[in-house]
Amino acid sequence: MPKATQEQTYEQTLTSTLIFNVIFAAVVIFIFPALRAILPGVFAPQRHMYRKPTTRSYYLFWFLDVFKQPISVYSTRGNLTTIYIVFQYLILTLYAIMALISVTILIPVYYYGTDTSWNENYLTKWSLLSMAHLEKDSIMLLIPISIIGVFTYFAMFFYEQFTIIYAFFRQRCMKRVIPENYVVLLQNLPADIDTKEKLENVLRHINTGINFIVPIPKQSKKLSKHLEILKKLLQQLKLGQQMMEDFKANEAYRAAILGTLPSTQVVARRIAKQKADKMRLKENRELKKVENVMVKIREQYQHIIKIQVQDNIEIDHLYSVNSIPPNLPEIVIPAFDQLKDFSQTRPETRYPSSKYLRNIQKYHLQYSQQDYQTQAAELDCHPIGRAVFLVCQSQTIAAEKYTTLIAQNSQHPAAMLAPNSKEIVWQNVAKGHRSRKWSYFQYVCWLIVLFIAYLFGQAQLNKQLIYQQQVLYKYFFNRLNFAQCTFGLVQQIISCKFVDNLARFLPTMINSFINAILMALLPQFLKLITRLLKYPSISQANDKLFNLNFMYLIFIVGIIQVAIPNLVNASTGEVNFTFFEEFSVVVLFQNLGKNIINLQFTFITYIISNYFTFPAFSLLNIYYLLSATVYKLGLTNYLDYNVKLRFITFNFPKQLAYISHMLVIGYIFAIVSPITNIIIFATYLMMVTIDRYMILNVRIPDVSADLSAQSNMLVNVIGAIFIGLLFMIFSTCCYFFVQSTLIGYIGIAMCFICLIYALSKKIAIDKSFKRALTELIRGDYDDTIGVKLNPAHIDSIFNDEDNYLSRYDLNNEHQRHQLASEYKLVSRIPSRFKSTSIQVLESDPDDFKQKEVQEQIKIIKGKAKQRIWDKLLAKMYIDLTQLPISVIRYDDVQDGEGERVCRLLSPEHIQTVEFDTNMNRVEQIAFLTNESNIFQVVKEQPQYDFNKSGKKNAMPRNNSFKKPKCNSLSLIMCPDGNAPKLNIDDLRNIAAQYTHPSLQMAIHGEKIINQ
Repeated sequence: MPKATQEQTYEQTLTSTLIFNVIFAAVVIFIFPALRAILPGVFAPQRHMYRKPTTRSYYLFWFLDVFKQPISVYSTRGNLTTIYIVFQYLILTLYAIMALISVTILIPVYYYGTDTSWNENYLTKWSLLSMAHLEKDSIMLLIPISIIGVFTYFAMFFYEQFTIIYAFFRQRCMKRVIPENYVVLLQNLPADIDTKEKLENVLRHINTGINFIVPIPKQSKKLSKHLEILKKLLQQLKLGQQMMEDFKANEAYRAAILGTLPSTQVVARRIAKQKADKMRLKENRELKKVENVMVKIREQYQHIIKIQVQDNIEIDHLYSVNSIPPNLPEIVIPAFDQLKDFSQTRPETRYPSSKYLRNIQKYHLQYSQQDYQTQAAELDCHPIGRAVFLVCQSQTIAAEKYTTLIAQNSQHPAAMLAPNSKEIVWQNVAKGHRSRKWSYFQYVCWLIVLFIAYLFGQAQLNKQLIYQQQVLYKYFFNRLNFAQCTFGLVQQIISCKFVDNLARFLPTMINSFINAILMALLPQFLKLITRLLKYPSISQANDKLFNLNFMYLIFIVGIIQVAIPNLVNASTGEVNFTFFEEFSVVVLFQNLGKNIINLQFTFITYIISNYFTFPAFSLLNIYYLLSATVYKLGLTNYLDYNVKLRFITFNFPKQLAYISHMLVIGYIFAIVSPITNIIIFATYLMMVTIDRYMILNVRIPDVSADLSAQSNMLVNVIGAIFIGLLFMIFSTCCYFFVQSTLIGYIGIAMCFICLIYALSKKIAIDKSFKRALTELIRGDYDDTIGVKLNPAHIDSIFNDEDNYLSRYDLNNEHQRHQLASEYKLVSRIPSRFKSTSIQVLESDPDDFKQKEVQEQIKIIKGKAKQRIWDKLLAKMYIDLTQLPISVIRYDDVQDGEGERVCRLLSPEHIQTVEFDTNMNRVEQIAFLTNESNIFQVVKEQPQYDFNKSGKKNAMPRNNSFKKPKCNSLSLIMCPDGNAPKLNIDDLRNIAAQYTHPSLQMAIHGEKIINQ
């Protein structure tokens, strides 16, 4: 079947495809509450996590509840989730505008705008909804030409707004008082800087403020190997001990049963005794396994200590930390304890003593038969690897260090803020520049191989499907022919029309299903190839994985089919390399101009079959079920089975790549085939609904979702959408180029104007905010006034300028009392909060003078009014300029593999923490109060306790600062916008986190070895 006929088949089956996929998605959505009630562990395993309370109707109308949850709930799943939700709001609003313009302007113009003399035969009425239905020289073409400018303006408007919001939010994340914001990572150290002493000499002019230098060990590869083995052994030990406890409980249970049986029941007593003996035998066997594991663990510890002594690695800072792996600095722990106190669940650990260190030296001496202690004493230097961590006193100092040019070649060494210690890939951190070059060469080769194999394999499958399409059509028609219809004739009977349409649709569905499977497998192959780049952090690997997924999808399902369709022969499935001999720019323009119309139904069917239906499949959690099946077959220990299933996270790179690909395809056909805008809006709404449910109820918070300094995935996504805008301009320009009429030349001119506007606008935006996306702002100027899409935007009462000050409502009772106590600022509260504020004031009239309260109510009701545009946006948006931030922690600090918990930080009130009274920098600590937007020094602030009625009771001062008894927290800041300087104990704690984990575990191994 030729290619034109394939496009006609997609057009003829478009209605059937649309109806089938909508029915399938609706069925899945409405039966899902029953599935969730039957198997909550599969379809809602994270239902216990923090969320806004809901009614019972939530279980039935869960797809509405995900939109009612405030952003603060999504913030407890990570900062990347927070900004992802904002991105969803922006794209939904953008495509809602585009869909509205398509329904009210473009589609009516295309359908009714043609003259009566312009008459062609069309297979279906879908063709009447495209630009091809207008005459080449029709005056009505001026309307879609003007819409090009409208779409370009809105796209660049949302590009600018998201960039401003993202930069603002990223700065808030970079100002968090967390270890990674105090640490600088230097990579690709020159080969001649191979000792710590040489590195200190290189950094001697910029060493002010650097308290610890934590180098990567020279034998990091061996240490990482021992670390992986040690983790597996410790997991086996933990599971073995749990199994022993289980066997002991069973044995005690059987013994209790045996004691209750009378002596006359001989058979029953014999059976009970046999079962008790069986449990005792299993316990003894498990004990032997545990002892063998202990021996192997001791050997691994000895290997690690041996390397530590050989290379003279300094680990003194590990001896005085509070826990191994280290916790957050003690000075800032109180500011992170909103949901739960970690100290209550942190297990007590024993710390190494001098006696233990002497014993461990004896252990490794006996193991290696060499006097490594003597060798270490003879060393006058400390060998290091190709990377090092610099622990700085404050964020300001860290920001200065990683933006300072250390050498002429900025890549030797390359400086950056350190990633979260939990997302570091330790075997990759110490890679040298030459090793990375070789890895990059392998990476490029495998990318080329995968591209050719994927393209050729997909072409071969499509060839077979095209050959069999007519056969399958006839087969399904005969199987479904219950009304004695005749094959090959135009069907007049309704039942025969139904059979004919269904028989045409099923082969198309098979083709789409196979392509969807290939698309689902592509990220798995790319993930394996990305590992060749040896990125030091998971966030960097995820960013690259997103870029690869998007580029492969847009080239294979997009550019090649539209721009160079002759590259792959659809009939033979072969790649036609001779096509490049006659390829030129004119041929490219002609292909785009023709295929933008000829392939519209192919891509519409692709969007519906893949991106509309696949979210429904993901809602069924098929990946979890497949993983559970594989683990069930491969794992004999049910405890290990539960651990494996616990860490399934939301796949941001894959999902964002799919979204970007869909939006780019939508932009290509946005003007020529506006029905695409409506389909993409409905499809993206479906994807948003399912994604939010999966984030809230199914997937656990991922450590890479903390939005560390290395993560710029959302910036790449918005850049991909800009690429889609360029494709829209270019493809529409090519369509007018093929027409070669006066109206067409006007369209080409309009496209060039929009292209120049879009490029100049993007260059200006990127130039303005490029540094803000990667560097910490050290000034105190808040330039969020550029945000135009904030529904909290109201007219100021005190002046004619616009007031952009706003607050975020966490539904906190204490905040309502705080609003009442700060009634002088009530008039500056956004109007969407005025009803709550008035209610608070009216409910507590005794707290203030009655006259002043009534005056404030009158001001609020009379002057604080929202604009119509803000009222519309307020239905979707929630205070974009004050997005809540969070931090991801681990509950189980023993082995670092405990439950990941995301703690929400809120800048709503002044919050104090207890400091060391001997600390000489207390006066530099300050907290951001959101009520007045003024930085206030904690040392100068009176301390208050809030009673139940919301009144402030003064608290007496003492030698330490007391924390107010309220539930919300504050973002720790300084008057210059920087976090506090930490004392030496906190810096030592941070340095311990960035020490190779094998050394941490070796110090932590005293308890196990002594057993």
